[in-house]
Amino acid sequence: GVYDYMKIYAPLIYYRYVGWALAPLLFFLAFSVARSGKNGLAALALFLLFALLAVGQSVWHSWNNDFQAQGRYLFPIAAMGGLVMSRFAGQFARFRFPLVFFALCLYGLSMYSFVFVGLERIPR
Repeated sequence: GVYDYMKIYAPLIYYRYVGWALAPLLFFLAFSVARSGKNGLAALALFLLFALLAVGQSVWHSWNNDFQAQGRYLFPIAAMGGLVMSRFAGQFARFRFPLVFFALCLYGLSMYSFVFVGLERIPR
């Protein structure tokens, strides 16, 4: 959603739409893992703990280095989430339609951002 060395942003409503699509997607994923029993709750708790630690180290590193906010330090959260989802993949069958729907909404929003914000506004 941000292009040309953080000079070009999408409209504010775009980021709200992304939040509105991402929140239910994460809820359905977390709910599916949590309802798989003690193992699912333990995996979800460990994921949340280490995700918060990753955010904390990212903030600490950015604060101590001339406040250079770097989103790349948050990428391990996606890998951790992928590991949890692969471990409990069988639990997602019940919520297949909402998961696919919200994932497709996020894909459509990202395509909109790339084509109509990024490609249109980046100087040639």
